[in-house]
Amino acid sequence: MFSTLSQIAKWIVVLLATFVFLIPACIIGPFFKRGAFAILKIWGRFALFIFSITVEVEDRNNGSYNNPPYIFINLNQTSLTETFIMAAYTPANFITISNIEYAIIPLVGWIQIALGGIIIIKQNKTKAKKSIERAQEVLKIKKNNMMISIEGKRTEDGELQPYKKGPIVLALANHTPIVPYITIGAYECMPYGSWKIKPGKINLIYDKIVDTNSYNIDDRNKLLSLLRTIAEKELNLKQEVIKNDSRILIHTF
Repeated sequence: MFSTLSQIAKWIVVLLATFVFLIPACIIGPFFKRGAFAILKIWGRFALFIFSITVEVEDRNNGSYNNPPYIFINLNQTSLTETFIMAAYTPANFITISNIEYAIIPLVGWIQIALGGIIIIKQNKTKAKKSIERAQEVLKIKKNNMMISIEGKRTEDGELQPYKKGPIVLALANHTPIVPYITIGAYECMPYGSWKIKPGKINLIYDKIVDTNSYNIDDRNKLLSLLRTIAEKELNLKQEVIKNDSRILIHTF
């Protein structure tokens, strides 16, 4: 009973903070993106603090993202806590490519639109195609970093889902470098279907940038397989760590 009341209280605090932080961010987002991202980062870290979640980040590129655009590809979409994590710990400003179901979430989805995010309506193939064309234009002309999930939706059991080729094709269209990233431990903090968030530690790993200049559109399956291998390697390492009751040593920022 006390645990449930405590969880409700935490959600109330975070919801209030969402109004306090994200309403101004939505307002200034179209005109002052840097300021909106700064507010978004504070909001994400505050929410993680309230839910007693610590995030340890390993950036294998040492924060060197000085030649945009990059496509940050999420290799495993596991938990709603990733909304807080990516707001708080993405090493470069970005716009999202997300489905309409996420975009209509009050404030949390609206801020992505305010920052120039691209909405995919999967139910309408014509509109979905136009959204992808717009994304290609944004990458080529505006040089904005993008963030997208390669699975397309959250896992229900914590396991990797089939990968979709859309993000790969988008990267290859303009030979945009890919930054693969993976979260470990987010599912355990908030699994699919749960409204409760458990305290815990989450590892966020940005793997080395994948240079797409050596690939063409016919290599999309090869590149997809490479990203899958990266994800499986990190998840297998996690299982070994659990088995051996040891810790992953990573850099924190």
